[in-house]
Order: sequence, then C-alpha cells, then structure tokens
Amino acid sequence: HHQGAFGCTRGGNDACELPKDNPDITSPCVHVYDVNAEKCVASCDPSSMFVGEEGYCQPCNDNCAKHGCTGALASDCNVCESVELDNTCVAACPPSYFQDSNKQCQECNEECTHLPLTSTDSQVSRYCSGPGADSCFACVHFRRGDTCVRECNTNEVAINGVCYPCHAQCDSAAGCIGVEATECNECRSFNYLGECVSSCNEDEAFSSSETNECYPCDAQCSLGIGNGGCPSGTEPQDCKLCLHVRDQYGECVTSCHSSHYADTTDIETAIDGVCKPC
Repeated sequence: HHQGAFGCTRGGNDACELPKDNPDITSPCVHVYDVNAEKCVASCDPSSMFVGEEGYCQPCNDNCAKHGCTGALASDCNVCESVELDNTCVAACPPSYFQDSNKQCQECNEECTHLPLTSTDSQVSRYCSGPGADSCFACVHFRRGDTCVRECNTNEVAINGVCYPCHAQCDSAAGCIGVEATECNECRSFNYLGECVSSCNEDEAFSSSETNECYPCDAQCSLGIGNGGCPSGTEPQDCKLCLHVRDQYGECVTSCHSSHYADTTDIETAIDGVCKPC
C-alpha cells in the first residue's frame, strides 16, 4: 500500500485511515470506516451498526437490541431492545398502552384510565395491565365488578362510580336510587309503607291487586301471627279478628255500647267477645 493523501496502515484491514483533522471528507477506506473505533474496517459490526452514506459505519438507535438495524431511526431496528410501538422501538409503552407477550405496545380499552395522582399505587400512571375492560387500573365512567363500563344498566344504581344491582324487589325496568328495598322507583310486586315486598303480610295488611299496595289494617284489628289481619279491606269491619270486641254493626271497637254486653262465649271473630243486646 502506498502512502497517500490520507496516510496508510500496514497489515490490518488493507485500508487507509481517514485523517482525524478532516472529519467531513469522504471515507477513503477500501471497505468501511468505523466512526466509533475511528479506523477503517472490513465491515460494520452487524449487531450494533449499519453502513451509512459514503461508507461510514453508523451506530444503531439506542432502542435497538443487539441484532442490527437498517438505519439510525428507532423504526429501523431489526429487533427492539425493550418494546415496539407502531413499528417503532421505544423504551417503554405509553401510559395508555400495555405490553403484550410479543413485546408489542397495545392500546388499553377505551374505558380505562389511570388511578388518581394521589394514589400510592406503583402503577399510578398506567391505564391497564392487559386487553379488555376488565384489565383497567381505573375507569373513565363506571365499574361493574372488575369491568369498566360506559354506563350502568337500568336495574343498577351508580354509587361512587360503581354499578350496584337494585334490590330484588325493585321493578327491573324502572330502576332505583339505591340498593335497599325502600329505594326502588317502582316495586316488582307490592309496596308496603314505602318498602317493596314480595307479598303483603296477611296478618297485618290488606293486599290490593289493583294498586299493588299493602295497606295496614285498622288499629282495632288483632295483628297476632295467624290471626288473619284484614283480608277484605282496611276498615274496622274488615278485621278477621277484633282486638277487643265486635259491635252490633260488625265493626271492631274498644268496648260495647251501654245497651250491649260482650258475650265472651262468642270469641271466634273478637278476642273479648261479640256485643249483644242486654
């Protein structure tokens, strides 16, 4: 090899060195010039470099794994060091993405969001851990069980961002304002003093099939268990068993009229007897 304008090296890679005081000049190497090693080489390191313009070995992007590249950009890597997002190697997936088993960044479900910034959770900035609305760390709208949803169903009520089912005695088509039987918008069966029930207590209320209401029996009715309440209505004469006596008109009263006495032998419909004329 002859001594040229760039100088020569004996042995080695049979190539002339690039003078260090002329960094912008075209490579005079027989093969390629390694900018990292600052010398001529037979070929670029295929694991970390690529042949750039004018025969220079250029380093791959920092996000490339040691499997080479075709250019200087993160999108030119043959294999990513960490993960890939939209055909580009990145150090980590964005908060609204998760890393799948193929080291690809996949977008979280649209119902996912991040936990409040005041949280001490280590995943505070991330939206999800996997695909689906059941992998969210927090919900954009509401949560039903482990799944984020856009809205609660008609037969559910939202409490602090969580969908809870209405009480079983609520009309499923009418919804509710809470989870108790007293918080139904409409009752599935009967309404007893503001509480939805499956049936009226026959020992203390009258059941109306017209209004689906349970009406309390009159105060003069005996409401003991098995006494029957008021099966035909809510008036004093509708009691199946009077708490005291039953007068000459068939109504339950506290005591008989002065012209009548309580026949204590006739206690089938009144605990203290039926009023009969003196």
